[in-house]
Amino acid sequence: RARLLDGADPLAGIQTRVWGRWCNFEIGDYPSDATGLVTSGDMKEAEYRMTLRQPGIWPAEHVVRATKSGEPAALQVRRLGGVRIAARNPLGDPLPGATVELVSLEFQQSVADWIAGGLVASPVQGLRTDAQGELVLSGRPNGAYRARLRHGDAQATLDVSVPAKGVASVPVTLK
Repeated sequence: RARLLDGADPLAGIQTRVWGRWCNFEIGDYPSDATGLVTSGDMKEAEYRMTLRQPGIWPAEHVVRATKSGEPAALQVRRLGGVRIAARNPLGDPLPGATVELVSLEFQQSVADWIAGGLVASPVQGLRTDAQGELVLSGRPNGAYRARLRHGDAQATLDVSVPAKGVASVPVTLK
């Protein structure tokens, strides 16, 4: 048994797949209920792998231990969101071509690494602002990120919060 949470919010209707811990034997597919609880029937006390691959959810794999008490393991699962970064100079003019480095503080991984690993798609212009000085990134796990922007000698570093199922608008002035 496991309870799927995004922060403190239970996640209902999430499809999970349960596997034997040390082999590729699939035990079954189980959805989470209204309280985020995933129940996979009568399983012997052991460790199992639980994978989550579903639109709107960051792909994840967890090791879950089935116990005699049946107490569910709390598993953190991230819904997807996005961010729109608008880079401006001190006069308020757009800064096209500013480079953007975005690092998930929770996962300690950069969005560039996720793009290189095929986890997320790259924007058409890469991790640079477009002609309007904007970069829109969608399909990212919600949570806290650190953003570093550079344009020539101008730069800015700030913390950004990507909301679940939404897009945060973040204006940034590079100095």
